[in-house]
Order: sequence, then C-alpha cells, then structure tokens
Amino acid sequence: MALNVSRLLNHSQKADRFIDNLEVASHRKDVIQEAAKIIKAHLRQTIPDWLAHNLQAEANVTPRFMTQGSFAYNTANEPCHFPPQEVDRDIGIYLPVNHWEENTRSPKHAARTYFRMVEEVMQPLSKEKGWTLSRKERCVRVLLNHGSSAHIDLPLYAAPLKDFETITETVAKSRRASMSISLASAFSEQEWDNLDSIVLACENGEWSKSDPREVIRWFRQCRTRLGDERLVRVCRYLKAWRDHHWKNGGPSSILLMVSACQTLENIIDLPSRDDLMLKAVCAELPQQLRGNVCERRIGDGENLNRMSEPERVHASSLAAKLSHALNMVMDQMNLHEKEQANLELRTVFGERLPFLPNEIEQCNQQVAIIRQQPAKVVAAPQVHKTHAG
Repeated sequence: MALNVSRLLNHSQKADRFIDNLEVASHRKDVIQEAAKIIKAHLRQTIPDWLAHNLQAEANVTPRFMTQGSFAYNTANEPCHFPPQEVDRDIGIYLPVNHWEENTRSPKHAARTYFRMVEEVMQPLSKEKGWTLSRKERCVRVLLNHGSSAHIDLPLYAAPLKDFETITETVAKSRRASMSISLASAFSEQEWDNLDSIVLACENGEWSKSDPREVIRWFRQCRTRLGDERLVRVCRYLKAWRDHHWKNGGPSSILLMVSACQTLENIIDLPSRDDLMLKAVCAELPQQLRGNVCERRIGDGENLNRMSEPERVHASSLAAKLSHALNMVMDQMNLHEKEQANLELRTVFGERLPFLPNEIEQCNQQVAIIRQQPAKVVAAPQVHKTHAG
C-alpha cells in the first residue's frame, strides 16, 4: 500500500494547505505593487531629464520596464524566516540603443554611469518614502522598510531598438514612443565587442549578455508541456524547502526550476497528483545539485549551478534527505502511521506544511508508480565563460 499526501500540499478543502501558506501576504503584495507603480512613474519622468542634463541627450528617451523573476513566473513565496529573508520583486529598466558602436575605449564608464543615473534619480524619492537604496552586483536595490520585509531590485539593461520595442509591460503596443536618441550616442565611451542582444550593466563597470526574456519564454513553454499550474506549484514547494533550510543562500530559484523541468520532461506519463510530481523531481535533485546544470534555451547553455563545491555537497545532502522522506512516507508507511508521516514531512518542509493527518489517504501501490522513459541521451552543452546574471 502507499500514502497519498496531496491534500497536505494542494487539494485539501482546508484553508491552510501548504500552497496557501506560501502565498505572499496580501498587505505585502499591496506595498510592493504600490511601490513598483510609484518607482516606474518616477523613473519615466526623471531619467530623460537626467540624460539631457548630464549627457546632453535629447529629453525624449523613455525607459521601459519588465517584471522579471518570481513575480513573472508566478513562483513568488512568502519568506520562511523574517528576517533576513524578504519578498523580492525584480523590475528591469530598459533603455534603447539604436546601433552597437564598436571602438577601442573602455566600457566601464558607460555601465557605471548607468548605475549612477538610477541611484541619483531614486535618491529624492527614497528619502521622501523612507526607503533605503543599496548597490548590488547587478542591480540597484530599493529596501521598502517600514516593516514590509520586501525590496525591489532594479537591474539595468541596454537593448537594441528592435528588442526594446518588444518590451511592452507598461507601454501599449499601439503607442510608439519616440526613439530618435540612443544610449550609444549618450554613452559614448563604450566598447560593445560585437554584442547584438540585450546587455546588463554590472556594478564593476562591465556589460554582461543577459536577456531575462529567455527565462520567461522557456518557463512558459515548460508550463504548457508539463501541466501549467502543477509545475508552478512544484517549483514553489522546492523554493519553500530551500527557504526552510537556508536563511541565506542555497540553490538559486532558477537552478531549482530548471532541475524540476528537466526531470519532468523525461517522464512519459506525468502524474496528476502534486505529491507524485514532487517525489519524482526530488529523486533526481541530489545528483543535479552536485553537478553542473545547463539549459540550452537559457543563456547559451551556461552552468546555472553557481554554488561552490562545499555548498553543492551540503545542498545535495539535504535534497537526499528530502527525497528519502518522501519515499518513506509515500511508499513505506500505512494509514495507521499518518500522524508520523505528517510529522516526517514537516521535518523537511517546515511548519508551513500543515499538520492535517486526517487529510492523508491510502492508495494502491500500483497507482503510485510513475512510468518513466529512459534518460534522454543528449550531447553535453558547451559551457562558455560568462558573466551573465
């Protein structure tokens, strides 16, 4: 016999399902949404003036914005540990480049100027709202303070005009803003090294190839193939596991997402139950976290596992304990052990997983078997040296 624990995760009629307990608090969502609205309106107004005043650019350069990260994938969770964990929303700032200039000058001035521009225009607003600004390696961070336990990251991108025009989060497709001036003419001291796509400004002054639309498109395709909301929930369960065990650090969200998708893509008949999908993903996770994880559709197949070797060993060990707990509960325990089973799962997921042993059901062992096709044999992607974030 086997146990079905799906109702602990998602299917219970109770209000405190695991997935419900991971929802970002409504008041926190409201604070983040209002702050994002204010920030984007402020930057639309101040960036053109800053460019005109400091770089003698025409005052008609209008930035565009794109929500990225977990809020774009619908995988945002309420943090497990307050503090230091916080809800994070990424809003990419994009400015147009009509053509890539190639010369022998250093690009450092341009990228650092981009950081300075955003910091200078955000300082008055941050002071007014009681927010705190900080400079990170690949973004300017706005800590919302006032007990919100949330921040907004502002990564800074330059995009060719053809790419810039496809970024439409806040500009209607029917409305064409004037793009007669480009960053290439405003930021004259740069060496583009034949870059032909969106680039990210880094705090050290370098430009890095980085197009977040690749991840958004990739995950949208995975959701279509693998079950849409079920895949989103599995990714959120993994992030909740990570946040329970690591107050800081741990496997990145994109690493967990790619690992889950690559495992599920090898399953012939995807199960309809969340617990079986999660169990299948966790069976492969320890090995994935020990090695390089590459996805050819993201960042030219770069390695997404950026943990150090000791961090990989630790993460793999915790993932093995997670897989063992799921296997023991779902394959070896019986209904009279449902309380123990519930407690066992709480040791790996934390107390946000509800204690509702009566929601655990017994099912035939054959129903729980997941038919998997042999591992796909694919050529290992070539991993190039990259600074992409």
